[in-house]
Amino acid sequence: MLVQVKLLKEGARFPEYKKDLDVGADVYMPDRFILTPGVMNKVPLGIATFIPQGFKGNIIPRSGTLLRGIMVHNPAIDPGYTGEVHAMVTILGNDPIVIAEGERICSFELTPTVRCQFVEAIASDRGDAGFNSTGK
Repeated sequence: MLVQVKLLKEGARFPEYKKDLDVGADVYMPDRFILTPGVMNKVPLGIATFIPQGFKGNIIPRSGTLLRGIMVHNPAIDPGYTGEVHAMVTILGNDPIVIAEGERICSFELTPTVRCQFVEAIASDRGDAGFNSTGK
């Protein structure tokens, strides 16, 4: 599937699959960025995408990023949004973390979606029983 990507600044690169079976394409940092502890960091990735209808884009963490205490959150990128893509990032710990230009802290993933029509709820036997309600 072809996904249109526009490079928005010098240093930006196209997302890239490193291995044949990767589900996420690595995204490269176009600039050095300092992650601040205790806040949600909106990290500019220097790219814009055009997501095809029937799909959503996701910025997902890389396993090595998680091991460094960098938590990449996963809001959807809607079809039709063509502005700069950002990674929403928090960090564990109290010290800032420097992300170097060209470093990969996240991946881009494209997933199919289904649009729903919502109707009034139908009662079920389960009710509101939640976590571990069916036993161990």
